[in-house]
Amino acid sequence: MSPLPELDWGLAARIGGRVVPAGPVVPLAQATAAVDGLRVAADRAAEVIAERSGLRNPGRVPVVVVDRPGWIAANAAMAEGLMRDILPGARSPRVVARTVGVQAGAVLAVVSTRILGQFEGLSPDPRLLLVAPNVVGFERASGVATGDFRLWVCLHEQTHQFQFSHAPWLAGHLRGLAADLLGTDDASRSEDAFEVLSAAMTFLEGHAEVQMDITAVGLVRSLSRLRRSLDGRRRSPGLFGLVQRAIGLGHKVSQYERGAAFCRYLHERGGLDLLNRPLAGPDALPAPDEIEEPDRWLRRVG
Repeated sequence: MSPLPELDWGLAARIGGRVVPAGPVVPLAQATAAVDGLRVAADRAAEVIAERSGLRNPGRVPVVVVDRPGWIAANAAMAEGLMRDILPGARSPRVVARTVGVQAGAVLAVVSTRILGQFEGLSPDPRLLLVAPNVVGFERASGVATGDFRLWVCLHEQTHQFQFSHAPWLAGHLRGLAADLLGTDDASRSEDAFEVLSAAMTFLEGHAEVQMDITAVGLVRSLSRLRRSLDGRRRSPGLFGLVQRAIGLGHKVSQYERGAAFCRYLHERGGLDLLNRPLAGPDALPAPDEIEEPDRWLRRVG
């Protein structure tokens, strides 16, 4: 039996969509231009990554520009499908499912105010989501050039798309790790699964960060300013910071930093070939103890 309670994801989506603030108010013409600009940036990012990353071209996936309730609904649906696949037959009393659903909806609402983009790599129908209000809000607050910032964001998210295409085994491998983590009552086994899954996700986030910076050279102006602004945003305090710590998203920030350090080391040692080598197969992914010591990974795989 699963150690997790069943969750009413439909209720989570409705609650999250109801309580989340809409985001910055912009004239219709500006909103339309932002949506069009994000789609253009996503297409351009895919072209650049295909040319510069050393990753195989995955072709096209749908690019969907959403508002905050749209992101909440998409993630609730994806989570529901994933949980159904990896924990078939899990059941909880209805009151428990609804209570946890309300809590999940509130968390999704807070997270949706910050997320810029997301590639749904574990979905049966992968697609790229870009959250227009958050992109526009960040541009307003930071004063960054809109074209540069949108391209830079899309370089990161499209890199995730290329990761899953370049390594067609990756989605199934991650789902298997999630099943090992969530489908056991054995604390030791669950902890081991968490560490392995965390190491894989840390690499993937770091790899996208480094590829984003590599592919942006010569295309994105004020790259260092964008990097400082985005890093500062990820560490910002307040309500989101509290939720980060409460649900483990603070670990997400650490994933970017630790994974990027690991991947920069590989790139410095062996260029794109070595940077992309962990995507060769499940055994090539860094183990938990190798993220902090890339030389150990090099001795084993390099």
